[in-house]
Amino acid sequence: MTLACTALWAKSLPSPDEYAPGGEESRFTPGYSLAHHLLDVAAVAHELVSIIPCPVESPCSIEWAAILVGCHDLGKATPGFQEKWEPGREHGFTAGFDYPPGAPDRHDASTVPLLTDRLARLGVARRTASALAQAVGAHHGNLIPPTELQAAGRWRFTPTWCKAHDELFHIVRTSAAATGLPSLSADAPTRTAQLAWLMGLTTVADWIGSSDALCRPVRLAGAPPPDATWFKQSRMLARTALVEVGLTEQSI
Repeated sequence: MTLACTALWAKSLPSPDEYAPGGEESRFTPGYSLAHHLLDVAAVAHELVSIIPCPVESPCSIEWAAILVGCHDLGKATPGFQEKWEPGREHGFTAGFDYPPGAPDRHDASTVPLLTDRLARLGVARRTASALAQAVGAHHGNLIPPTELQAAGRWRFTPTWCKAHDELFHIVRTSAAATGLPSLSADAPTRTAQLAWLMGLTTVADWIGSSDALCRPVRLAGAPPPDATWFKQSRMLARTALVEVGLTEQSI
C-alpha cells in the first residue's frame, strides 16, 4: 500500500540527478522525502539524549524524545509549504493533494496544532500537548508568535492532507517504538527547564539531521520505506555525525 505522505518533500533539490549515481531515482517526491527526514531527525535526537540529557527530571523517555523531535516538521505536510517548490507541488498534485489559496505557509507554526491534536488523541493532556508541540515547533530558535499559531490552527485540511498527517505521526511513533506518554512537571521552573531542553534538543537534532551526514538523496535510491529499518540506519549515521562534530559524552 502506497502512503500518501511519501509524495511530500522536506528538502528541495537542484536536480533529480542527485538521487544516485547511474540515474537510479527514488519513487518518492522529487525532493528529499518528508517522512524520511522526520525519521532522520528523530534518530539524531535519540542519540543526542544520552549526550545532552535533560537537566531536570526528563519529561519523557528517550524514545518519546525522538518522536517529539522527529515531528518538528509535521507542518511541512501542508499546502502552504508544499507549493513553495514547483517540482514538489506538481508531484503532490499528481498524488491527489490540493493547494487552495490562502493556506498558511509557516511550517513551524503549522506543526504546533498538528502535533498537539495527535498527542491529545493518545491521551496527553491538551495543555501539555500544546506546550510540547510549541517547544519542537520552535526549532528555528525562536518561539512562534501567538498570531501565527492561531492562523495555523484555524486552517482546515482536506482528507488527503489529514491522512498524510496521521501517516507521518504513525511512522515516527512506531519506528521509535515508545511506550507510555510524555508529561510535564507541575512545578513551573522545572516545566520551563524541560521545555527549554526539548527546544534545544530539537534545534540541534534538526541541524545535524538536515546535513549531508544523513540528508543525502542517494539514500533514497531503490525506494527504501520510511520505517523502523530506516530509523535504525539513521541512528547509526547519527552516531558517526555526532562524533565528527565533537558531540560526545566525553566532550560535554
